[in-house]
Amino acid sequence: MELHNSNAVPGKMSLQWIEHWDVLSFLIIVSAKVLYYGKQVSPDRFDIRLVQSPVIASVLTIAAIAYLFREKGRIKFLYIVNIIISIVLIADTVYFRNFMDVISLGALKNGFLFKNILTNTINVIEPFDFIYFLDLVCFIPLVKIMKTVRRKQLSFNGRLIIFSVIFCLGITLDGKFIYKFSGTQPHPSTQISSSLYLTNSLGSINYHVLDIYNLIIDTVVK
Repeated sequence: MELHNSNAVPGKMSLQWIEHWDVLSFLIIVSAKVLYYGKQVSPDRFDIRLVQSPVIASVLTIAAIAYLFREKGRIKFLYIVNIIISIVLIADTVYFRNFMDVISLGALKNGFLFKNILTNTINVIEPFDFIYFLDLVCFIPLVKIMKTVRRKQLSFNGRLIIFSVIFCLGITLDGKFIYKFSGTQPHPSTQISSSLYLTNSLGSINYHVLDIYNLIIDTVVK
């Protein structure tokens, strides 16, 4: 009886992985990408203990949205979002190599500045920067393999419940981290920009979400 129970636990875990393999893969891989980016652009100030939780919370919130779609739509959604995040990380990496800072929409709004940024970015891009696309290539055969695996389809109500729980968890945790960060500022002696400091503290996804939010607020106020 005990042997049966000990075998049941790994079996249930394996079943859960199969049922949610696309979302779990997205959560692990994209979180790893964002953390890798943080380490690359700011190795001296990067602290995985500080930024890991906010990064996972931000990716968790995006992953939750995928449950609003059926399986095929969910995979497409996660794949497209992964591509967008990968492109942003590559752009941020190359931009940092040029300007020692993180891209902001405010800078891109300026036509002359945007042209200058684009020209300089293309000139310093390196083949290894495209490592962020590696998982996207490997993901295609994985999808074909998983199509051969039988698994239970989630009902709409089931997907809605999962979305609500995960989304609320992600938003709550992320909001907590952002609120905690809002009371801090980089020390003048660190010689680090506020945008890079934010990225080091909350991760690239949170930085760009806040950047978009600030741009919208500034536009509405004006």
